[in-house]
Amino acid sequence: MRLLLNFAHRQAQRIQATVPRDRKEDIEKMNEESLLNDSELGRISIHHNARAKQMTFRCKDGQLACTVPVYATGRDVALAVNRLRDRLRRLLQRGKSRSVQSVFTPQSRIEADGFVFECRQADGGKPRVQEDARGMTFLYPAELDWTMPELQQWLTRVVEECLRRRAQRMLVPRLMQLATQRGLHPRHVNIRKTKSRWGSCSTQGNIQLSLYLMTLPPHLRDFIMHHELTHLMEMNHGERFHALLNQALGGQEAAMQREMKLYHPTLTLQ
Repeated sequence: MRLLLNFAHRQAQRIQATVPRDRKEDIEKMNEESLLNDSELGRISIHHNARAKQMTFRCKDGQLACTVPVYATGRDVALAVNRLRDRLRRLLQRGKSRSVQSVFTPQSRIEADGFVFECRQADGGKPRVQEDARGMTFLYPAELDWTMPELQQWLTRVVEECLRRRAQRMLVPRLMQLATQRGLHPRHVNIRKTKSRWGSCSTQGNIQLSLYLMTLPPHLRDFIMHHELTHLMEMNHGERFHALLNQALGGQEAAMQREMKLYHPTLTLQ
């Protein structure tokens, strides 16, 4: 079995292992979705996909999920799990730590360059938000029930939309400025609510940035944008790619990669 790794800015989000097609034994028939129970890793959901050419492990909602080609069997998955156990364990641990939902409280605060969120008790009235040049303030009555799921969902949504608007105003012009400095020409730049990666660049030259870049320090925002811009010159993550990126970052790529490990593309409350 050949092992492949897929990294997003060198942070493993999935682990892939090929499955041999030329099987001499009979292929076990499986349902479209089934479960593999592992004593250490827990329940692993198995999804068959006609377009899949490889076995792909992901962590979703704190549980491992495996997408496999239609010809893969339960035995194939079990063998892959045993072979990749150490890496799957780390993948599961990272996934569980990131699947914890942010819970707003009266003390909740987000403080980043260009965006500040805070909560403030108001006299009477319904819960509401006020947006200004600094960011957003949530005004709430003293009797507010913070445990209501509807409140938590609404607050998450309005904060993310505020981040999206500010990302559009701040990140897109900054990326275009960096692109001009390097003589590069992205086709389109979009802001998305992606939590699996900070950004991406397509072969057509379209760049997508996560709205959660707004929670990063400015120099790390630039790091991610330089990363995606470098893909306009080199699509893979080979030696030439890292040489070009390191040059754009003044030799600081390794240091910034280490610093990025402290952050995740999600809504993190202080």
